[in-house]
Amino acid sequence: MRQTFGLENGGFMAHISHMNNPSTDDIDKPGGWLFRVRTPPDLARTFYVYELDQSVAIVRLKEKLRLSPNETIEAVAQANIHSLTGLGMKPGDVLQHG
Repeated sequence: MRQTFGLENGGFMAHISHMNNPSTDDIDKPGGWLFRVRTPPDLARTFYVYELDQSVAIVRLKEKLRLSPNETIEAVAQANIHSLTGLGMKPGDVLQHG
């Protein structure tokens, strides 16, 4: 009988020791921004942008949304890499929250 090890049969087990104790510096390292886009009179939407440079992040957000002149962008907070990758984002991505 041929024995295989892989994800297809559930027989693959791996232990990566350093992944069990990640560095706090790596988890909390900034990687992007959380922005609020306001549309008058009272609509507010929140977006994650995986780009550390705030001015570049705003450009990416504007490209994605094609905002009208009466809409405003407000930086709410920096987002850490851990939270962005946890949402399945890759560098350069823009994702609406919620």
